[in-house]
Amino acid sequence: MAVTFPSAGSTAFAGRAATLPTMQQTRLNHEPIPAWWYMAHPSRWYCVGGEWLPQLGKLSSRPGQSNVKPDGDTSFAESLARKEGWQLLPWDVVDGGYVQVFDGLRGPVHLSRWETPRQVGTQLVILSDEEGYRGFLRYLLTEGIVAPPDQVVLDVLIERQAQRVNNNANRLHEPIIRARHDADAALLEEMTSAAGKLKEAQAAPVRRRRG
Repeated sequence: MAVTFPSAGSTAFAGRAATLPTMQQTRLNHEPIPAWWYMAHPSRWYCVGGEWLPQLGKLSSRPGQSNVKPDGDTSFAESLARKEGWQLLPWDVVDGGYVQVFDGLRGPVHLSRWETPRQVGTQLVILSDEEGYRGFLRYLLTEGIVAPPDQVVLDVLIERQAQRVNNNANRLHEPIIRARHDADAALLEEMTSAAGKLKEAQAAPVRRRRG
């Protein structure tokens, strides 16, 4: 059978940018990390750089774990967390959200916006922007999203740190113990000073602008 080819004029074709097949696209070599949310608790604080910041926890949506139902429903886990005093922080508590998701070899990987994954050969390294994260914690405090720490809570944390210092006081002849003791003592001094400054700031009268 003869085949007749069109001969009238020429046809122009438009191309598009080439993309790799799905299996060849860059994906993180990391176990899946399901969606999660930050949580704040009135008794969880830590001192760094001379200031008290909330020590946040996480509520994971991993099915079947931490009171999350097998289908991924987190409502029961959220309810229990609130009963235990936790305050759940929605993703949009800060502009742009605080969670980012990456495609992983075995499923989505949810990381905080202050974590940057870097693939080095077959090993995945996650870099952390510690100062950026601390800025987020300060934002939670200055915006009133998380209440400032109660002085009673800080006193308890300071007392625990003082006990750590005292526990090693009789073993200062050991270099490793001495180094640990000195670090703990320095942190104790920092915690005490920061708590004092915070107490003064909270006791100071609020100046109102004259209308």
